[in-house]
Amino acid sequence: MPSRGTGMNRSDIKSSDSKPRPKHPNQRQLSRFINGELSSENQAVMERHLERCTKCARRLEHIDGDTLGERLLEVGTLLNQSVAPGNQAIPESLRNHERYELIECIGAGGMGDVFRARQRSMDRPVAIKVLKQSLFENDRAVARFQNEIRVAAKLNHPNIVHSYDAEVSNGLNILVMELVEGEKLSDVVEREGTLGGDEAKEIAIQIVSGLEYASHQGMIHRDIKPQNIMLLPDGKVKVTDFGLAKLVLAQSEDAAGSLTLEGEVFGTPDYIAPEQIRDSASADFRSDIYGLGCTLYFLLSGTPPFAGMSVGEKLAGHLEHDAPSLIDVAPGLDPGMLAVVEKMMHKNPELRFQSYAELTRAFSGIGNPARKEETIVAQRKRSTGKIFAVIGGPIMVLLALWLFGLIPGMSSSQPLGDLPTGNIKFAIVVPSRFAFHPEIQEISRSLKRYQNVELEYVSDQAGRVKFSSRKKGAKPSVVEVTRTLGELDAADFDALVFTGGWNGDSPDSTLYAFDPKLNDQARDFARSMLANRKPVGSICGGTAVLANAGLLHGKKAASCRYISDAVRDRSGAIWTELPRRDDLAVVVRDDLLVTGGNYVNAPEVVRLMMDLAQESRGSATEENR
Repeated sequence: MPSRGTGMNRSDIKSSDSKPRPKHPNQRQLSRFINGELSSENQAVMERHLERCTKCARRLEHIDGDTLGERLLEVGTLLNQSVAPGNQAIPESLRNHERYELIECIGAGGMGDVFRARQRSMDRPVAIKVLKQSLFENDRAVARFQNEIRVAAKLNHPNIVHSYDAEVSNGLNILVMELVEGEKLSDVVEREGTLGGDEAKEIAIQIVSGLEYASHQGMIHRDIKPQNIMLLPDGKVKVTDFGLAKLVLAQSEDAAGSLTLEGEVFGTPDYIAPEQIRDSASADFRSDIYGLGCTLYFLLSGTPPFAGMSVGEKLAGHLEHDAPSLIDVAPGLDPGMLAVVEKMMHKNPELRFQSYAELTRAFSGIGNPARKEETIVAQRKRSTGKIFAVIGGPIMVLLALWLFGLIPGMSSSQPLGDLPTGNIKFAIVVPSRFAFHPEIQEISRSLKRYQNVELEYVSDQAGRVKFSSRKKGAKPSVVEVTRTLGELDAADFDALVFTGGWNGDSPDSTLYAFDPKLNDQARDFARSMLANRKPVGSICGGTAVLANAGLLHGKKAASCRYISDAVRDRSGAIWTELPRRDDLAVVVRDDLLVTGGNYVNAPEVVRLMMDLAQESRGSATEENR
């Protein structure tokens, strides 16, 4: 559009690298830019300035008249769009891959097609994503892709789909990933309808756990949406496609031409954060929180926040308009959940949750903590219930015939054996001296969320154990210990957790790690638990007990800043990177072993161990039957 008036000259706006300090455009100039009233030369100058100046970019949101949203109605972007069913043929060039046998297509999306495959050398199932060639049109794209996946491959968390390998094979760029036998949250809602508040919250807490871990490793996702979150049959949740969003973003930045909105926007229109629309490169973990908020909106209402609109209208909605209130689209929703989702979706990142820990606390405060929460596993039984409604009648008839001995080869007199009944029982091993109060407190709080749990504190000697908070003048907590570990029978417990003292792995506190006799007791008890498929866990200095007992040899384990190098070195464990701060500690699960690097990890350690203990109960029931 021709320029009206003098407009702006190159001398009015200088590069942010120039001196003196660059001049910022005024309100009128920004308005004319939005309405396309600048000359093509001045328009390009303005775009370069806005690319570098976040302050001016934010001012665009408050321009009267034709808004940024109006301009976006005409903008083509690199937005990740719909996901199609998996019906693509196996590429001819991959049919005889020397390391992977591709079996069938199981999904297709904006970045490529996903195939079920088998890794020949290890005879294990994997998923292979064949990425679109359009992502690799410049010389640096392949190298960047492999670098991003190397970073993503370091993410080792139960709520993140693991990336194994990336390569160029016969001209195709492929990503080899963990095969997850589950379904996308988008498919769950499409098949079963909206989720209840408790179930959505439990799903969100797992997603937050994975995102927080990735954030501590220096990675953000940039494309959180229901299609990128897998729900497994056992209720666990896994986030997929880490690293790919950044690959596409970087590819767009390398493209020739001016840096316009077309080259800056990446995400999915229904779930993209406002700041990603303005400049994807400036996104941080709060952008993922926004995407998760939109995902929760979808899970609770059945539709994304700005459903039924064009791409441009959706982008304008995220930038300038409030989505329909969940009160209207999801009646009966807990007010606490409503407030959390609204804060997650605030258009200003500074007014969202400022850490994942803060968001987790907000979720924990929703509803009545004393009420027994329905687990995802129980909720998933809705589908099983529908099936049982069809076949339940015949089963009841067969059961009646069996009870009366009318089915050959079966007799009602055959015993079922001792079936696991009653509460899930935890044994919590604490030091008799220097026990760390926050550690014990977090474990206790986490276990109290479940009504079907009993816990018993045990130590190296009976009596009163004081938990120190290390705060001057703070009154220590006290528990009564009636038995030592050597007096317990592993058959009476479903889970075992070791804790450490506040002074780390000092022999003065963590005696079960350093006293030979006590360490033998710990090893024998833990081995008995593991032999019966029962979980064994540890937090912080408690991991030294497992390490010195030889139980971590060849196993993955979470590093603790308070465990000495000597203990780690002689353990033979595969340790995570040592966290720089306590709040950066992580949780690692290796089969039935669950280790947490610090007391902040207690809720996640407890959650994983509860899942494992319940699985163990279920397996024992089936075996006895």
